[in-house]
Amino acid sequence: QEPEVVDLAECLIGMGARIAGAGSNRIEIEGVERLHGHAHAVLPDRIETGTFLIAAAITGGRVIARNARASTLDAVLDKLEQAGAAISTGPDWIALDMAGRRPRAVDVATAPYPAFPTDMQAQLMALDCVAEGAAVITETI
Repeated sequence: QEPEVVDLAECLIGMGARIAGAGSNRIEIEGVERLHGHAHAVLPDRIETGTFLIAAAITGGRVIARNARASTLDAVLDKLEQAGAAISTGPDWIALDMAGRRPRAVDVATAPYPAFPTDMQAQLMALDCVAEGAAVITETI
């Protein structure tokens, strides 16, 4: 169900693969004789984007992440707003501004996409270590 799996399936389908169910909890693949070339723009890395956003929040700074897709980061952006970040987005960018403020500690529980990703848990823990207040992080994966 993760966006990277859907993106890979879309690429393979463009190359001639027969794949059904991408984006669900069941994917069916029917073998084909061969694949062919296909131009594909790879989905921006949401964990890399989220890491840069959290790093800026930790420092009280600001950043614009380009070639980013906000729709894949809803849970992360929600936590950053709870931490005090001003977030704005465009079709292929995300901006974060802490305006020099120290972040507020935020609770989080990891869960499968579209919830908060387990691969962002360590970054949020670093933010909580320098934030005002206390927080609980629950790892469920």
